[in-house]
Amino acid sequence: MTAMTASRDGAGDDAVPAVDVDYARLMALLRSPHSASLRDRHAAAVNRVCRAHEARGGIPLRELDDMEDVVRFVYDAVADGHAEAFEQTLCALMRLYAKPFVERSASDAGRHVDAVVRALALVAECLALQGAPVSAAVAASDAIRAFASPRGDVDRAARASTEAARETRERRSLAFAAGCAPACLRSLSAADARAQGPGPNSKGPEGKDDAAVLAVSLLRALTELSRDPACAAQMASHGAFDRLTPTLGRDFRDRRVFVGAELLWNVLEAISDVGEREGETETETET
Repeated sequence: MTAMTASRDGAGDDAVPAVDVDYARLMALLRSPHSASLRDRHAAAVNRVCRAHEARGGIPLRELDDMEDVVRFVYDAVADGHAEAFEQTLCALMRLYAKPFVERSASDAGRHVDAVVRALALVAECLALQGAPVSAAVAASDAIRAFASPRGDVDRAARASTEAARETRERRSLAFAAGCAPACLRSLSAADARAQGPGPNSKGPEGKDDAAVLAVSLLRALTELSRDPACAAQMASHGAFDRLTPTLGRDFRDRRVFVGAELLWNVLEAISDVGEREGETETETET
């Protein structure tokens, strides 16, 4: 078992039989001109794939590229104005990506690192998807946070252990490569603008309360990512301080202020440490 994966298929007494999804047949169904208007059936087909992988514990690493085709089909449908038909499906997909990816063999983890980075970038795209409901963006940011967080109760109990720390660093480095932090920052700016600008101020769909829920989710994801110095420096280079100004200007009792303050502290520490190391290097060079 590695940093990015769950246990290998068949491991454990309660293992669920491996799920084989015929992606070629699925995509032929979804893209068939004869079923172009059957959006409910399309959503139902993707939902079945989600349930199949959930029963097994997650998406197999070797199927991440195949799943990208499925996700992009849903993205395209939402962007084309069919968010209502695909909202639950899109959220189910993002929740599925929050689960650890599954190894089918001992070599899978090393062979599919690039696929993991692409999968994370794919999830991050949902944050800026045209027409996507706030619920899907929240699920996407929660998936990013889950990936960057220590895994489960065992990891929390052994957080200080060398192995647990190494695995968490590996996952955060993949999130860095996928550009998750900049994507979250951009989405946070959009959510803040929605919350402060004119528009519905209610608990209804896409109202200001929805924007606040999304902002908290994004801040929590960013805070988890900021525990990695490279991700924190990436945030600083993408305007984290300016983007967080609206957050810190709220009432101090607002949950967003509390989480945002921790996030900024992590970023400040990271760039301070980088500056100190560069200063030490210059001193040694002069000497």
